Amino acid sequence: KPRLWRGREGTVNIIVFGGSGFLGSHVADALSKENHHVTIFDLITSPYVQKNQEMTQDLETAAGIQAYLFTEYTPPEFLKVAVRYLPYSHVSGDIYKLYTNDSGEFNLFLGDSTGHGVTAALTTIMANILLSQKINAAPGKAMSYINDQLKAHLPVDRFMSAILLQINKGGHLTLANAGHPPLLILPA
Repeated sequence: KPRLWRGREGTVNIIVFGGSGFLGSHVADALSKENHHVTIFDLITSPYVQKNQEMTQDLETAAGIQAYLFTEYTPPEFLKVAVRYLPYSHVSGDIYKLYTNDSGEFNLFLGDSTGHGVTAALTTIMANILLSQKINAAPGKAMSYINDQLKAHLPVDRFMSAILLQINKGGHLTLANAGHPPLLILPA
């Protein structure tokens, strides 16, 4: 389920990526008119920032937003999981997401966006949001949805490879692979 960053009573703190551009600035303005606090994140400074908006180009802010995606996870009782994530720089085009769906199945999503830095990180943030919309879908259906949406909204030179695996209580593994290197499974 999506989580909202709550601000003052009745408002939501919202981050608009690319908010200095034509479309992004209009989105930021519309949200501000609804009395939400808007943070505009863009590499280009906007001269039109309003009173309930703030502008940031800070890589540490982007790193904090991306780190929020890597929340602590308690695996189901039938599985032990350990994760170590070391980004290339402040922000990264690499992503992982561990979650348990409503059927109690363990899921692992691994993705790698083209490039490095903020642009690659934005692609992974999009993928995470898209995955959250298909949290209970079978791996193949979830990956098809993510692929369709990324193709529709990213320039042709931006893409990512990914895998999504699902393990049920009986140990059955289902895997969907979208251009990622093959999965290596070693016995414990």
